[in-house]
Amino acid sequence: MWEATVRLAAVMAKHGADQVASLLPSVQTRVNLDAVKELGFLLFHEAEKKRDTKDAILFNGLVSAWGDVNEQARNHAGTPRAVQQAFDFDEDGD
Repeated sequence: MWEATVRLAAVMAKHGADQVASLLPSVQTRVNLDAVKELGFLLFHEAEKKRDTKDAILFNGLVSAWGDVNEQARNHAGTPRAVQQAFDFDEDGD
């Protein structure tokens, strides 16, 4: 769950809500999306308390767009894709 939350936040920051939405159907097969949202919210608050602006913005971006991202993900789930989008949880890079 931790890795999914951090990676989704990074994807949101780099590529936006559409990319996150395309990943959610595959992510939810491995982790509970409500738990990912909750962890993102907690990480935002922790970063805010520590005055870590960079991380606070990172996690706030994910959590604040969560409703829209979930709606987009439902649309992606019903649309066949030529290439399956997924996380590589075994990857060592960022």
